[in-house]
Amino acid sequence: MTISLRISHPVQAYVRRTYQGRFSPKAEAYHANQEALKTRLFVAMIDPPLQMFEKGVKLRLSATIARAPEKKWIYPETKKPYQRTTHPARLADLSNFLKAVEDAANKILWHDDRQVWEYGACSKLEDTEDWFSLMVEEIE
Repeated sequence: MTISLRISHPVQAYVRRTYQGRFSPKAEAYHANQEALKTRLFVAMIDPPLQMFEKGVKLRLSATIARAPEKKWIYPETKKPYQRTTHPARLADLSNFLKAVEDAANKILWHDDRQVWEYGACSKLEDTEDWFSLMVEEIE
C-alpha cells in the first residue's frame, strides 16, 4: 500500500520543547504548528478515504518540504535592506522538518513514527507558497 499526499501548509522545523524545565516560546509555536498539521493530515486522509498503516508495518517515507521565500525587510528611515534577510526557521536542517512531519503524522498515517525504517528522496526547496508532500509506502 502507498499513500501520497500534498498539503498546503507551512511546516515549522522541530525545536527542543523545554529549556531548563520551561517551555520556550519557539516550542509553543512549534506545538501550535503541530496541531494545525495534524488537522490538515486528518482531513487529507478523509477525502478520499485512506486507511492508516497497521501497527508494526515497516515504512519508507519520501518527502518534499517547500517554503515561500522570506520577505526582505527594509529600514523605513534609510530604505536599506535589513541585514538578516533569512529567518532561522528557513535555515533549519531538513531532518528537523522531517521530524516535525513525522510527529504530526503519528496516529493519522501510522501508529508511531518508529515504523519509518527508511527514507526515500527527501528535499527542501523554495516555492511561491508553503506546502509539503509525502509518499509513504510499505516495505517488505
